Amino acid sequence: MDLNRAGLYASCTLMSGTQDVFAIHNPPVIDDNVAPEVMLYVRQDNQLTHALGRRSRARAVLTLLLLINVACVSQQRVDPSFRVTLPNSPTYPLAGGPVVWIDEAHNNEPITAGRYAPFAEVLEADGYVVRYLQTKFTTESLKDIKLLVIIGALHDRNLENSSLIRAGRHPTESDPMLSAFSQREIVAVNDWVVNGGALLLLAEHMPVAGATAGLAESFGFRLLNGFVEDPATWDPAIFRGSDGTLVDHSITRGWRGRANIESVATFDGAAFTADGVEPLLIFGPQYVSYQPDIPWEIDANTPTISVAGWFQGAVKRFYDGRLAVFGDATMFSAQLKRDGTPMGMNSDAGKQNLQFLLNVLHWLMRGEVQE
Repeated sequence: MDLNRAGLYASCTLMSGTQDVFAIHNPPVIDDNVAPEVMLYVRQDNQLTHALGRRSRARAVLTLLLLINVACVSQQRVDPSFRVTLPNSPTYPLAGGPVVWIDEAHNNEPITAGRYAPFAEVLEADGYVVRYLQTKFTTESLKDIKLLVIIGALHDRNLENSSLIRAGRHPTESDPMLSAFSQREIVAVNDWVVNGGALLLLAEHMPVAGATAGLAESFGFRLLNGFVEDPATWDPAIFRGSDGTLVDHSITRGWRGRANIESVATFDGAAFTADGVEPLLIFGPQYVSYQPDIPWEIDANTPTISVAGWFQGAVKRFYDGRLAVFGDATMFSAQLKRDGTPMGMNSDAGKQNLQFLLNVLHWLMRGEVQE
């Protein structure tokens, strides 16, 4: 096959090698006014693995963008060069602040050795004490906790596909939408928040959104188990106060006139609707949620749902307690795509995400924000 005839080409370096996605004009382009058919292929380490079929040139361009983004974004890793730099002086003395408990009992990726280590590093730099909860949620296990964080929880049956993705391979079977939490655990967490607990729930795209949907629904948040993107660009979603997608709120205003937020960036993730909440991040008209049968198996034919006006971040006062829900967790980490592109607090688009995280924690703990 003559790859010099490839009219469209892109490449992504994977953990398992280099994957090339390219298109061969059939027949070769002669007249720019003619829309030729294009044959799409994927090649792994110089071995043609499979053909993706014929597309019009326009659909081929879109499919290439989707495939390359899926190949690269689905294999994120922590940014080893990230160092926490607080925009202002720490809120608390070192290890002198409130204790934050992070869930590690529901197939969550280990924080200290995983992609979300920067999240914990930010909290510790601001004076919080970070501890890890490795038991299921019960009235007893939650009774002494004031602030609980849940990141990327999964059901046991979601683990195989997640492992394949981290290894640079595509899943071949659909992920069941099963709750990471038992009904007893959901009741225990609800009762704990009702009685004054503070919960930060960080979901992600499919399958995490599906695995956390039951817990979120118990508080009136309805997570859509999909992948949110701007299909024209696949760039990070940027929420701005200037256009109303970043909502004016005590969290975005900050405190002491020094912690106001003008923009926040998210990276894929999930969308949700909710009742009785205080929205923070609202999707603009261009955003859709891709709904593939198999995680990351996204192409130009994948069904989509418009999520214009849906939320990716909101908070809620729930009886004596408070909770904050976000459809993206990468925004509060510092990661890299396979091609080295920053994602999260280390990115140019997300330069205020770190302060935004601290403001959310202050609101949850009833700290100094301009309510």
